Amino acid sequence: MEWKLEYSVGDEDLDRDHMSILNALDRVKKAQKNNLEDDFIGILLTQLVEYVDGHFAKEEEYMAKIGFPGLAEHHDRHVEMKAELIRQRGEFLKDGKANFDELTPFLNDWWEKHILEADMDYKLYAESNL
Repeated sequence: MEWKLEYSVGDEDLDRDHMSILNALDRVKKAQKNNLEDDFIGILLTQLVEYVDGHFAKEEEYMAKIGFPGLAEHHDRHVEMKAELIRQRGEFLKDGKANFDELTPFLNDWWEKHILEADMDYKLYAESNL
């Protein structure tokens, strides 16, 4: 999947973060498709968990700065998504095998539902109110 201008949330730092997340999600999917070693997939999942910590904090700070009224709900989504990612990574590390029946839909949903839909809410708010 390639970055498109329509994915922009109107903030360069957050767009760069989203580009990095998109690349990470794409690497995991390619690793699955190409039957790469599970160790490699584990490294990718660990990197993704580490990355979202900083990104979610930065995104919530931005929403607070612009006075976005949906911040609390968005924060709750972040908490849920991070918990699910940590759970998926934990399952992977415990079993040494990726459960792509769960992982792939979760990653797709993350991109399609969260970044391309939920994150656009604060973009629209910023465009209308700043």
